[in-house]
Amino acid sequence: MIVDFSIGSRGALVTLSGELDHHCASGTLREIQRFLDAELPGALTVDMKGVAFMDSSGIALINTLRRRQGSIGGSFEITNIQRQPMRVLGGAGLTHLAAPLRPVK
Repeated sequence: MIVDFSIGSRGALVTLSGELDHHCASGTLREIQRFLDAELPGALTVDMKGVAFMDSSGIALINTLRRRQGSIGGSFEITNIQRQPMRVLGGAGLTHLAAPLRPVK
């Protein structure tokens, strides 16, 4: 899993590339949390265009980030979700987490 970070006028952007599965989810989450602890952004966008595969560990990562942002009164958004990760979110009943949740074509 490759994780890129940036801060802009709209808050923090975390861009994920690779497979978001049980092999990398906890390490990826720790890496993202260190970044968020240092920057304390009010808005967090997770760009998942580069994630072609996600399992339930990805759902746990997304829920943790969403709850963290909510605990500080911040916003959370997921963008550019590919088909397979979208199906995983849908199967878990979590497509309501953020908008826009439209699959990448």
